[in-house]
Amino acid sequence: MALFHPPPSYPVTPALGEDLRVRQSGRAWLFPGTDPLRTRVQDVDLGELEQRLRSYYEAYYSHLHERLSRYPARSDIFPDVLLGPRHIVAELAADGVVVIHWPAQEQAFEFEASLHRTAQDITGLHRLWASSGRSATFFQYDAGSDFGAYQMWRPELIEGSATVRTNWTRMDIASLDSLDSVLVESQAVEYAENDVQVAADAYLMGLAPASPGKEQQDRVIAELEFAIDEFERVLAREPDEKLIQQYLTIKRNRILLDPGALSIMPQVKLGAEYVPDFVIQAAEGQYVLVEIERPALPLLTEKGRPRAELVHAQQQVKDWFDWIGRHGEYARSVLPGISEPEGWVIMGRRSSIPAQHRNVLARENVEARRLTTKTYDDLLDRARQHLANLRQL
Repeated sequence: MALFHPPPSYPVTPALGEDLRVRQSGRAWLFPGTDPLRTRVQDVDLGELEQRLRSYYEAYYSHLHERLSRYPARSDIFPDVLLGPRHIVAELAADGVVVIHWPAQEQAFEFEASLHRTAQDITGLHRLWASSGRSATFFQYDAGSDFGAYQMWRPELIEGSATVRTNWTRMDIASLDSLDSVLVESQAVEYAENDVQVAADAYLMGLAPASPGKEQQDRVIAELEFAIDEFERVLAREPDEKLIQQYLTIKRNRILLDPGALSIMPQVKLGAEYVPDFVIQAAEGQYVLVEIERPALPLLTEKGRPRAELVHAQQQVKDWFDWIGRHGEYARSVLPGISEPEGWVIMGRRSSIPAQHRNVLARENVEARRLTTKTYDDLLDRARQHLANLRQL
């Protein structure tokens, strides 16, 4: 039974029978052309192709592992298909290349030529079998056609309550005509960045871990877009800081504080004395302590001076700094590695700052050591930019 016929739509959960279906996620790298395959395998330089494949996957996994290493709790954040080294087996067929990624003890790359087989033959060797004896292959196309390029992540075959998974984590398939467009090292780095960023965003918003692919990316984008729109409506009602805290405490909405955070924790106790509204873990051992104030509070007076409420909030953050300096060992038991955190005061709207004093806040932020004052519009701007970046991935 065929799972895909180009161009596939990711993700798919096709029914293969009365009680048999396949769950799959992935991405289409390059959609198939309408013409017959132009490149002949006899014209492929095997040595050059092996080196290009090796360089491409070295670039992907090097950047992937570097990005993952920034997350101390990565096994809790990322799906297992992204974690650990891989034994990559790239096989040249008569009409394309099939690359299978197997879990391994250490990173390895292997290249072989099977010119008597087609890409469809090779993928057919890795079909999934249900206990009933029924099976599903992953790829099907018209012989001699340019079938494009695709990536799929560990599909599942579901029969009743039983689920069968592949032993490999990822399979890439590319026609001979698509290789020049696909094997670009800079694209490999972008894909690694994409896979990490989408998974990290999903974790930050409390979404269930899932394999990389269009489904997960679309879900993250939709949830973030809704959170931004809803936050704008909440702010328009000029709520007090308690309501803002409650809204940003919701798991999905925490990403609005800092889309680049490793984690965001509400109401972290610093001993019996202080409780920052939020603590953002920006990197391993690097933290930001956040004080939330009302959106309706103006930040500056008509003369361009910080209002009393802003000064009070800034002093609150400085008190946290002082406490951590005096209780370093205890603080690190609560927030591992913390030493000299940064602090944010989030207060007011940009429209409340008199036009002639727009530079005052920027100057204060430059001069204030480790302490930054932000408006709620700053949060919205960064969240919108992050959303735009996700749409371009």
